[in-house]
Amino acid sequence: MSLSKPQKKRKVDLECRAFKAEWSENYFVTELDGKALCLLCSDTVAVLKEYNIRRHYQTKHSAQYSQLTGKERSQKLETLKRSISLQRSFFTKMKNENKAASKVSLRVAHLLAKEGKPFTDGELIKSCLIVAVEEMCPEKMDLFNNISLSARTVARRVEDIGSNITNQLINKANDFEWFSLALDESTDITDTAQLLLFIRGVNADFEVTEELASMNSLRGTTTGEDIFKEVEEMLTKYNLKWNQLKCVTTDGGKNMSGTGDIFSELKKQFQQRFSDPDASAEDISKFENPFNCTIEELPPNLQLEVINLQCDNMLKGKFQENNLTEFYKCLPSDEYGELRSYARGLISVFGSTYLCEKTFSKMKYVKSQYRSALTDEHLQSIMMIGSTNFDPQFEEMLSKKTISFIPLVA
Repeated sequence: MSLSKPQKKRKVDLECRAFKAEWSENYFVTELDGKALCLLCSDTVAVLKEYNIRRHYQTKHSAQYSQLTGKERSQKLETLKRSISLQRSFFTKMKNENKAASKVSLRVAHLLAKEGKPFTDGELIKSCLIVAVEEMCPEKMDLFNNISLSARTVARRVEDIGSNITNQLINKANDFEWFSLALDESTDITDTAQLLLFIRGVNADFEVTEELASMNSLRGTTTGEDIFKEVEEMLTKYNLKWNQLKCVTTDGGKNMSGTGDIFSELKKQFQQRFSDPDASAEDISKFENPFNCTIEELPPNLQLEVINLQCDNMLKGKFQENNLTEFYKCLPSDEYGELRSYARGLISVFGSTYLCEKTFSKMKYVKSQYRSALTDEHLQSIMMIGSTNFDPQFEEMLSKKTISFIPLVA
């Protein structure tokens, strides 16, 4: 079996070539990003080697500029340098202004979505901005005219922000040790069933993340199996495992299309994946006061650690001084690893479906009779933006946008 030889680096990559000052006057070039930029035609010579630079000059420019010598040649060089510097400054300024206009567009779209306002309000906001500029700083009118706030642009911006929030949650979910779900279903103005899935995850540092993971339209049937499939797809999307799932909180089925059968079926589906989809009151009680629980009632993996804990007066003092999360966080991980993990699991549990109910109230405001044509994708983005604890990463979103500029010319 033949082994492929390691690829050799090009000799030019191993050389540390430096731009020499005399090349500027001899060949009308300057250094730019490790390459030689011709001041006469704006072409670049990739290799900083005099032979390559001289060849470019002699091939393209020697016939026209070789007669320039001495002071006349130096003056021409300074003129070319000033010209290229002005061009670069102009295009840098234009790029910065375009970036600022795009960022304003993103931030306004974010505010509109957060407040549940129609995309068309962007046009009204721009008109208000123009009126203010006319009165206060008319010389900046061109800058504000470049801000795009049409309904179509605002819709695209909302999609971008929603995707950014989703990506942030995916990154956070990679560190979850435990997570729990809160889910509920209700109908919108078009009588379409909407399923909300909130996730609450905890990482090894006891950092809690609570976010709307998805909002899906259930067209046709809304059985427990249908809802379970949506949960499965959500877990796949966020790269989460079933053995990390601690608890599932629902409203008991009272809103699930008016029947408890769906909830029963849903719970049955979950029980096929993990043994106990509900955190019991006993578990919560042990978590709330580990100094006052019966050792024999604890799982075997916790008993020795809790015995040691109950004998430690210093930790008992910390328990009285701190909230529960801070207390468990301060426990040494090498001595109380199982107890810390147990605590993180219970910290991940939702207390109720209040978040779902609150979000449904906002959904009915957003998707009203006047906006009944709102797409599922836009509705989900608006709901995520309106409920998230994440700040949109505007700079990252802008860096992924491709902005075209006029090339430099001599």
